[in-house]
Amino acid sequence: MDSSVTIEQEDIPYGADRTCGLSVGNVISARQLLNAAAVYSAEDACLALARAASGSASAFVESMNNKAKELGMTNTSYTDPAGTDEEGQYTTVYDTYLLLNAILEHPDLTNTLGLSSYTLDYSRADGEQKQQWLSSDNLYVTGTASSPRGVTVLGGKMNAAAENNYAALLVQDNYGNPYVVIVLNTDSQVNLYERMEQMMENMDGEEGFQPGGALPLSFFQGMFPGNQNGKNDEDDMIDPSEVSVVDEPKNGNPKKKNGNKNKKRKY
Repeated sequence: MDSSVTIEQEDIPYGADRTCGLSVGNVISARQLLNAAAVYSAEDACLALARAASGSASAFVESMNNKAKELGMTNTSYTDPAGTDEEGQYTTVYDTYLLLNAILEHPDLTNTLGLSSYTLDYSRADGEQKQQWLSSDNLYVTGTASSPRGVTVLGGKMNAAAENNYAALLVQDNYGNPYVVIVLNTDSQVNLYERMEQMMENMDGEEGFQPGGALPLSFFQGMFPGNQNGKNDEDDMIDPSEVSVVDEPKNGNPKKKNGNKNKKRKY
């Protein structure tokens, strides 16, 4: 992770909303790129890291999809290393749960996702040392948004904007038990925060989350305890238009109530 990467033209995304300002010829470590992607969701860092790891962005996407299958994410397809909204790219709540669950096995990455800011160190082509301060795109870890009493947001990714509002967060209760909170495809920022607040409040209490207890589930959102292993079978998927509650998963699979198979959804 400490190997040096020289930025090339293909690493600079055209018209990207979020970059860390890298230019062709800059030299930066792979670890710095990973941290920029984890904290700030910098698209240039994602593309440079993908090329450095696999030789090209397309080869890295292939590796991403292979890893997704390995994790049991059978209703996920990646087309872009930076996760931008593209035709043919989609995932589900349960697949996102499996991904976050895998991240919990890497404490360094989990800790990085929880940073409120990060200072990027790199050098220009002429050798001049440069720094770039990056603020986390997770409003809970920056303190812009507040979680309910007894709930700590460890990290994760979120986007609160006029369109495409979503969140995939690693959280823990006041007993240290890890959970994931996932909300996708909300129609407004207000709706996004209301749903996350509702879900996090349901895991807070004097005795914490009760095994087998029901949680509200609507419009493509879910909440499952972390550190579980499970197979993402199509019969375990959740149709948000028909499911009202979901039980705590046993052996990693959510118990479905009043629902049928879930369709694949795009980001």
